[in-house]
Amino acid sequence: MIELGHLVEHLRAGNLVAFLGAGASRSYSDPLSGKTWAGLPTAAGLVERLAMKRSYIDKNMAFDEACFLLKHHDGRSDLEAFLVENMDRPAIQPLPADIILANLPFSAYITTNFDTLLEKALIQEKKRPHVVITDADVSRLRTHNTPLLKIHGCITRPDTLIASSEEYVPLSRRLPVVEALLKTYLANRVIIFLGFALEDDDFGKVFEETRQALGSYMPKSYAVVQDVSDFKKQFWNANGVQIIKADLTDFLRELLKASTSGATQSIYHPGEDWINNAFFESLHRIRTLPSETQVIDAFLEHLREEMQAPSFHLDDVVARAMKAMTLVMEQRPNHHALEKLGTTLLDQIRTSAKTKDEAESIITRLINEREAIGHRFSSKGRELISRGESVLLYSQSIRVLQLLLGVPKGIQDTCQIYVSECRPKSPGPFQDALSTCENLERGGYEITIIPDVAIGNLMSRRQINKVIMGAHQIFLRDGKPVAFVNTCGSMLVSQAARDYKVPMYVVAESGKIEHILTNEELPAVSFKEEEAIFPSIETTVSNLKASGLRIGTLNIGYDLCVFPENGTLVTD
Repeated sequence: MIELGHLVEHLRAGNLVAFLGAGASRSYSDPLSGKTWAGLPTAAGLVERLAMKRSYIDKNMAFDEACFLLKHHDGRSDLEAFLVENMDRPAIQPLPADIILANLPFSAYITTNFDTLLEKALIQEKKRPHVVITDADVSRLRTHNTPLLKIHGCITRPDTLIASSEEYVPLSRRLPVVEALLKTYLANRVIIFLGFALEDDDFGKVFEETRQALGSYMPKSYAVVQDVSDFKKQFWNANGVQIIKADLTDFLRELLKASTSGATQSIYHPGEDWINNAFFESLHRIRTLPSETQVIDAFLEHLREEMQAPSFHLDDVVARAMKAMTLVMEQRPNHHALEKLGTTLLDQIRTSAKTKDEAESIITRLINEREAIGHRFSSKGRELISRGESVLLYSQSIRVLQLLLGVPKGIQDTCQIYVSECRPKSPGPFQDALSTCENLERGGYEITIIPDVAIGNLMSRRQINKVIMGAHQIFLRDGKPVAFVNTCGSMLVSQAARDYKVPMYVVAESGKIEHILTNEELPAVSFKEEEAIFPSIETTVSNLKASGLRIGTLNIGYDLCVFPENGTLVTD
């Protein structure tokens, strides 16, 4: 579909707005699996229900006319009660189209629907929807929110519902500020209409006024419809709306797949920060920023859960997983083990799995293999740690923790562990160290937390006789480790260990090992600042800048360290 390339470009530029009509909330049957999702009743279905209860309503009436009669005969409160009863149904959960819509980085959503299915889907995907129903809601809109304009009201606020025929007054009279926001989107965004008949009076008047004002400057829009007459297609094409004949859900699936493929880098979007992605929800319980091993394990567990869930096709899940992995790599470019494992796994699923059950089996085998790796590291602890040792830990590592907890309890009781602050990795002071301590809670070690600047002092006084740290990457040349990448600060720890002849052990699973040729240079490593670690001084720094002082702050995420002569690689 040629339109997808343009739409993906607009998505990635934060320039695409979804305009939803009643068709987006209707029941959906998946032609591949045969599964049916119960949606909300159509306007005609609501009229039929009213006709069964009210003799003065004919089942062939228009929706707004039936609502007018119900309001005229029984009062506005009865009309509201009827709509809420039929549209606010907790048993009906977001449809596949809602979930895919929530996964795509639309800059805003606009709808004439009363229901809350899209809001639920956005919240499930860790977005921050801000529902705009009244003019006052516009004033509360913030840059980190995803705007959701509901121009006909919402069942959560029944008094805002526009249903009866006489209530369809121009938007400019009802909600002038909302109308201004809608015109802004029409003027400087690309709109894609989904499940929307393009015949709503509110929309038609606003669209025409904007088109007349802008003329040829009006951005092109798109409308996805299943059936359309040749006249309507030509009419809307002449008015700057290109008609795409397709099933709504199938089209969104294709758009999701297209948006997660290709080399173009996605822009940062508020609420889409990688750790807020649904694939990494389990990491929210961690005190500090998670290690790469934790990210990989969370990714695999959620991927397996999605294969077990009925809401998506196999291709949908793969596309979502690719998107989640891409988000991580944009902000954590040194997570190469995740990239390598995820790419290999998803390629295997694409080529070898015909069903979600087969894909789930592939994922489960990999999860079991990783659990076995953890057991192998635990057994290595018996070889590495002896009685009475004083060990320095720098930067939290799951594999290091597994190794330490595999040491017999009787030996643990005799050992001292120094846990360094690891400030560059910690969003706040000692967060990384405290998280490490919590993970060692069931062990028997005596633990002392120290600031990073104390490391050299303790080594010089022979109070540390072993250093253990993890790594993001290990580089081997001719089978020997020549360098490794780890949290910034690792280089100084390594140099101190060399100067004071303290043995150093670098722990990493084999998936993090990269083999380089004899004459090959080391691959590029990202050193960019990854955490904002200056909250306590930001105000002071800002004031000093305002006074004319040339001052700034700098943090560096990683070190590329030469593998020390006194170093030992510990792997599975």
